[in-house]
Amino acid sequence: MKEMPRYILAIAIGLLTFVVSCYFFPSPPTTQTAHLECSFVAPEQSASVGIPYSHERIFIIDYKAVLTSNYVDGGAVLWDADGLATYQGGSQNLVGTIFLQPTNEVRGLVLYRDRYPHQSDDLRISTLNENGKLDWDEETAFVYFENAPDKMSHRFDYSCTVKKSQSQ
Repeated sequence: MKEMPRYILAIAIGLLTFVVSCYFFPSPPTTQTAHLECSFVAPEQSASVGIPYSHERIFIIDYKAVLTSNYVDGGAVLWDADGLATYQGGSQNLVGTIFLQPTNEVRGLVLYRDRYPHQSDDLRISTLNENGKLDWDEETAFVYFENAPDKMSHRFDYSCTVKKSQSQ
């Protein structure tokens, strides 16, 4: 029975050491990130969009991005996106915002080329309402270039997958 206090003392010292080390040397906070992959497809050839200063037309766009800095606003989770859009005839780095449902399905998006001043060959992809304003649409996005006369002329069907991960 006299051996018992030594074990209690050893356990108490161990716990105290652990608590003090956690207090003075906390682990760095983890930030949540996610990876997004989207495919935008013109439903018919007439819906394709022409590349400025080129005879090429875009029928399919693949977009891969890292999502960071998420926050909740109402019924949507908003993520900052930074990725690469590739298409026949070129590619562009696009940034913007992705709006997710709580089930991680894309609810809406706005993507644009992050540079200033903007040029006519800067690609934009957005989900828009009938008035041309940013809005939710889980199936259709509009693809256009900066200063396009009618940004709602080129309707593309899209599908996206989101994979969440933890990074430090």
